[in-house]
Amino acid sequence: GKTLAYLVPTLSALSDSLFTRQRIRVKAEEDVGDVADDLLARGAVQTSPTIRGQGRRQVGGGGGNGALATGATMSTLGKSGTDVRSPLALIVVPTRELGVQTALLLYECVGGSTKKTMTELPGLANSFKYKGPKGVKIGCVLDDEEAKFGLKLQTDVAITTPTYIAKLIRDGDVVPENLRVIVYDEADLALEQTLEEDLGALFSNSESERSLSRLTYLVGASVTESLGKLVVKDGILPEGKSFIATATRFAPLTTADISE
Repeated sequence: GKTLAYLVPTLSALSDSLFTRQRIRVKAEEDVGDVADDLLARGAVQTSPTIRGQGRRQVGGGGGNGALATGATMSTLGKSGTDVRSPLALIVVPTRELGVQTALLLYECVGGSTKKTMTELPGLANSFKYKGPKGVKIGCVLDDEEAKFGLKLQTDVAITTPTYIAKLIRDGDVVPENLRVIVYDEADLALEQTLEEDLGALFSNSESERSLSRLTYLVGASVTESLGKLVVKDGILPEGKSFIATATRFAPLTTADISE
């Protein structure tokens, strides 16, 4: 439930941008087919979710209908131009195991089919009944071997640990100003593992300096109001537009009384 609590609104908010990317990619592939006059190539437009990363053998094959959350209660972040390479969303997790778990659940959310055991047959549909853009690309850099390759292919949602943030930015695989959503899962631990300069690189551009709006989620059972106030003060969450949600409370975060 915790992971879905940020994946569903993230996908909903990015729906327009993901549909735009789908149309651009399909058009580009059709153009290549036209030049080659290859009808087979033109028909082989990618319509299945894919996960980039050397360690994703747990993921079942199969297409599906590319389901994606389009919740009416969540306003969209709108289109993000014609760039289809740079990730729209970055999910930072403290461990590789959590990253794999998150990637598999996200894969299912966008229409992918996975196997939970070696003998289980992959399902033909996931639990979501709505339709969304096809070919959503998930890129994972969760260990040193995956870091060698980086995110050289087109990626919509990138999943990594704090260890590899600097390399992804340095190599141009993640462009901070192009990110529409940043998620820190198990936020207290993941933030503690992130170097100050890497946090600065991710969040240095203020809302007024960015041409595109952004959502930031700090998620975890141990995320407290005190932590929320600290990250508002540090500029990770925007003051006046940040909220803390628990099982019993939904309230705005302010920088007053940081020491509480």
